[in-house]
Amino acid sequence: MEAAQASQDHEKGRGKDGPHRNDGPAGENLVRFACIKSDKWRSLGRCGLGAVLGSKNLKGLSFRGNQKAKIADDDLLRDCGQRIARKGQESPVSALYRKYGTPMQAAIKAWSSKAPNTRRSMPSAA
Repeated sequence: MEAAQASQDHEKGRGKDGPHRNDGPAGENLVRFACIKSDKWRSLGRCGLGAVLGSKNLKGLSFRGNQKAKIADDDLLRDCGQRIARKGQESPVSALYRKYGTPMQAAIKAWSSKAPNTRRSMPSAA
């Protein structure tokens, strides 16, 4: 079943009462870079989360309700969030992403031969 069809089936069966996330054929076939589709047009496309859903034989996840999740320790959550944000801001890789954007990742993969191409030189960052 395609990802868009799964979203349509969700809306037919449960209505539009909450967000729905699902994977497609790549997730079902455990492709390492499979993404999760969200609300038909959005994607969670990094880290192969679609393959994780596929490995658990999950086609999708739906959420509904009108209550907020309870946080066990507000101070701990805030502290962790601040530490993660600070590490991200201080990271040299983060600085490169701010300067060159996401295409930088494709250039690095191409240069390091992790992507399926034969190019071995880094493109200029002009």
